[in-house]
Amino acid sequence: MNIIFIVDNLKNNPSAIVANQFINGLNVIGVNLLVITSSAQSEDNLNNILRLLIPVPYKINTTKEKILFILLFSKFYSKIINNCTLNKYLDTISNFHPDIVLTFSSCDAFSIIQLGNLISKQFSIPHHVHAVDALPAPECWGENRFLRESKISYIRRLSTDIQIFTSSNKQMLEYQLGLINNQNLLSAVIYNPINTEFICSHKKTKIITILYVGSLMSNSKGRNGLQYYKSIIHFKDISKYQFIFLGTGLDVKNTFNDIYPLPSNVHFISWTDNIDEYIKNSSLLIDIDIDADNDVFLSSKLIKYLNSDLPIISITGANSPATNLLAVNGLGAHIISHDPELIKNSIINFDSIHIDLNTRSEYIQQFMIDNIISYIMNIYASIL
Repeated sequence: MNIIFIVDNLKNNPSAIVANQFINGLNVIGVNLLVITSSAQSEDNLNNILRLLIPVPYKINTTKEKILFILLFSKFYSKIINNCTLNKYLDTISNFHPDIVLTFSSCDAFSIIQLGNLISKQFSIPHHVHAVDALPAPECWGENRFLRESKISYIRRLSTDIQIFTSSNKQMLEYQLGLINNQNLLSAVIYNPINTEFICSHKKTKIITILYVGSLMSNSKGRNGLQYYKSIIHFKDISKYQFIFLGTGLDVKNTFNDIYPLPSNVHFISWTDNIDEYIKNSSLLIDIDIDADNDVFLSSKLIKYLNSDLPIISITGANSPATNLLAVNGLGAHIISHDPELIKNSIINFDSIHIDLNTRSEYIQQFMIDNIISYIMNIYASIL
């Protein structure tokens, strides 16, 4: 099978890690891939890679500009740029003889979805959009109402030319399908995959290392981690612990420092390609969602956490994807709200979190990359 794989970015962010896992998994089973992207970390694992600059029309300064751009220009701007892109690489794509186009969508990836639609129409092949982020985020994330409604209108227009739509958890898929309102879509849940061996932590040391992996948002209603940080600064015996924020930017560090000067044992590490090593050297893993109920986002690292022998504390809202994912006895996860006192007490008593490694090992089989890829290929076989 020949698949065109469109992704905005393959470098240094959580969604890029997931996209690379999909690419590796498809390569392993012998799928021929033509990868269209604006940037890539490495070409070693790709049969074919076509580099091009994908237009991202929403990187504009003010909310008003974004609204005007989406309402007045984005449809035409992206279509013109994408048509030029398609014409430029038409021979390359034609010689590849594609069977399907798979667009890997994160954040506001409307322009690459439109590019996928154009390729789908040009070659009369199905278009599969896999969204690891909601398009757009739910209202609780605080986005400008007019901007959000503009994005909803845009994704509805684009969805009329999509044949398959998948999301990374059940709540997100249901939310997205409700916005799109396209009854003709073939839809499914495709979780973020695991493609590493089970992570065994090192022997415990005197210092308790508490690890959070992922980005946070400064000065935002979104996933900002403020309540977690407030819990940290209220530890009486804080010298027993070290708190690591892995993948969190300096803007968040500065926001935290404005609230209360950072203790010396709170560390921010912007990025690493070796997350597994940090997990191995940790005592406890922290997952943080937005401080709101009924959210639809599921962090990709939570599934990675489950692929280890460490306890997990999930700081989340009611009826969140994390709450539903972890609602299995023996998984070794403690689900709590965004209450600093509750968070602090849960960390202090983390040794009481029971982990049944057999239960966890069996549970994560559904997230293994080979099972995920097999599921995708079965979907394709049903329509080709």
